Amino acid sequence: MVYLNRKEVLEEVRSKVKAGKSCVLTGEEGIGKSFLLKQFKEFLFCSLPVKKMLENITGRKESINELMELAVNPAVVVFDDYGLLNKNGRKIITELQRKGFVFITSSLKEIPDFETVKLERLTFEEAFEGFKESGIPEDKFRQIYEKSGGLAHYLNKYCMEFRKGGDEFRQISFKKINLLSSKSFLSLATLLIAVRYYLYLSKDFKTGYIFAFAAYLLYFVFRRFK
Repeated sequence: MVYLNRKEVLEEVRSKVKAGKSCVLTGEEGIGKSFLLKQFKEFLFCSLPVKKMLENITGRKESINELMELAVNPAVVVFDDYGLLNKNGRKIITELQRKGFVFITSSLKEIPDFETVKLERLTFEEAFEGFKESGIPEDKFRQIYEKSGGLAHYLNKYCMEFRKGGDEFRQISFKKINLLSSKSFLSLATLLIAVRYYLYLSKDFKTGYIFAFAAYLLYFVFRRFK
């Protein structure tokens, strides 16, 4: 359970919305943008894609063009991650803004025509105050905070894992990052094939066969998982 609500940020966004300005919460991944969006319960929270958003706004299921015509009652609409919108989706958001709709969203960077509210990492004092109801001792919470780096998402995750594990603090690692995509296997396979032909020209056939085997294995992996 998350205990942070960042009331000052919420009030700042509400004041901008009251002035008729669309607003974007920016900040690095895991800083708590999505959680904050869910705190605007007095507004219409919509899911992407844009057609589903329009259906939530209008209460109808039609084509996008028909839904745009039906969207005549301006409202404050909240949705997560502006970066998930394609070019057409962003165009529709702009058209809805012209109709008087106000949007609250999140993004890793600033958005034209949106007021920016940037979230910063939590200090230890802010985090400890926000999670004091979790009942975690301060010395243990400090370990969790240091692991999280002040990112709200990881604070919440690690606190939940600590509570499940009892009094013993378990070492928690950050999520794994896939540094090698499936498409990278194709590039590596092509490189190995080139090395193979170079070795053949230099009469090093044994090593050439090894490189060829590795290249075809990588190509198989690419075909299997792309």
